Amino acid sequence: MLLGRRPLGTVAYMGGVPAVLEQFCWSWSQMVSFNCEALDTNTDYVHYNRVTYSDHAPARNKLAADMLGNWILMLDTDHQFDPDILARILRLAETTGAEVISGLYRFKMPPYSAVAYAAEGDSQQPIMSWSDDVDLIEVSATGGGCLWFTRNVYNQLMDKYNCGPFDRFPGVSEDHSFYKRCRELEIKTYLAPHIEAQHLRIVPVTQADCDDTFLDTKPLQVGGFSNG
Repeated sequence: MLLGRRPLGTVAYMGGVPAVLEQFCWSWSQMVSFNCEALDTNTDYVHYNRVTYSDHAPARNKLAADMLGNWILMLDTDHQFDPDILARILRLAETTGAEVISGLYRFKMPPYSAVAYAAEGDSQQPIMSWSDDVDLIEVSATGGGCLWFTRNVYNQLMDKYNCGPFDRFPGVSEDHSFYKRCRELEIKTYLAPHIEAQHLRIVPVTQADCDDTFLDTKPLQVGGFSNG
């Protein structure tokens, strides 16, 4: 920490994996560069952090506990995002008063629906569509891959439950456990559908992907043998 400067908040990710996708590394570096120019001042700065393990509940709890400043943005390493993602979230939070905001990302498998839910009775139903002209959608839960919340929310959860905000309820993932606690305390939670942190996929290349119509020469057929 530089003498005389105070942290605005924290941006953090879970490490603990042997390799991180290049798209995330580039997104992260471009975001840090943007934040230095747009958000850091002579008196304020954005703090960056990570944990070196990827067990989701304790990792997210550790990141939240080590938060500096008034908020934290958690980003997962299998995402890519625009450099101004944090600035846009902060702008929404300032203009709306929202204290829990998630960026939009989708499941990696068909039908690629948003990782966002609305409460329907005691169940959670996936949100499939929304109006293009809205900045925030009230949700009952999202994933934790692009999750921003304030220190005030963290303090409320800690005071009420006396445990980590991401500690799992039986049969519930760490992110849904966080949102369950928010619902019980009537803390409103939101999705920002125009702020995206797109999921990244690694897809194996197989023989089924081969298309010899792109070859300039006739494909070579080779012989072989079989034990059959």
